[in-house]
Amino acid sequence: MPFTFYCPQGHLLEGHESQQGTQGRCPNCAAVFVFPTAGSARGSGPVTASAPQQAFEHAYGPGPQQPAAFQAPAPMSRILRIVCPRGHELPTPEDLLGTTTICPYCNAQVVVAFENSVEHRQQQQAIARQQEEASSKTGLRIAMIALLVVGGAFGALVYFIMKNK
Repeated sequence: MPFTFYCPQGHLLEGHESQQGTQGRCPNCAAVFVFPTAGSARGSGPVTASAPQQAFEHAYGPGPQQPAAFQAPAPMSRILRIVCPRGHELPTPEDLLGTTTICPYCNAQVVVAFENSVEHRQQQQAIARQQEEASSKTGLRIAMIALLVVGGAFGALVYFIMKNK
């Protein structure tokens, strides 16, 4: 039995119950998504008319009535960019963490984990950069202290030699 839902970018799509839980691609924006299942929380709430729909109804009158079971999209979850083994970036909702999917570009199996995301790599690079800066500052401080100690020792030596002449 067909059902309607929204892609992650808000485009109205239609699916068949045999597609529930499988991965698809929006024909309008090419966003990768997973077809919602009957028990999922996606799309709960009343239907509200979008701006294009309101403009259409203003120009041509109301269209066919939506079925009572039709639901508006749920609030967007954060989108992570998961990297497949061959380097393709897949925009994936955070809700799918812990699942396995297929890369639509190369058909490679991808584990949807935060550790496989571009965001995780960026965090790790930022942490490494901070640690490198901290160690550089520590090295500079040690070098300055060593310079002061050597300079003080040299000054004391010069003073001792001048005094004993």
